Amino acid sequence: VEKLLKKQQKYDSGPDRTVKMKRIIEECCKRADIQPSAVSGGGRTRKLSSIRKEIAMRLADELGIAYAEIGRQLGISTSGVSRIIERRS
Repeated sequence: VEKLLKKQQKYDSGPDRTVKMKRIIEECCKRADIQPSAVSGGGRTRKLSSIRKEIAMRLADELGIAYAEIGRQLGISTSGVSRIIERRS
């Protein structure tokens, strides 16, 4: 029970969580030298796919963001996010 409570505290909700989510997206995009708007634009280049994978995994692991919300932020489907998370390597 204590582990679950700690995990839930880690995934706090609210405006702070949204700010953290946007910060992760901006940070990853800056490192890859692409615009954040390009990530959600639907492009399928290797670079964009790679950055989407990194962002999706970080949002799920660090913030516990739902796959549907990650998909909305990245311009991909919920099942697309699920496949990214399942294929970790």
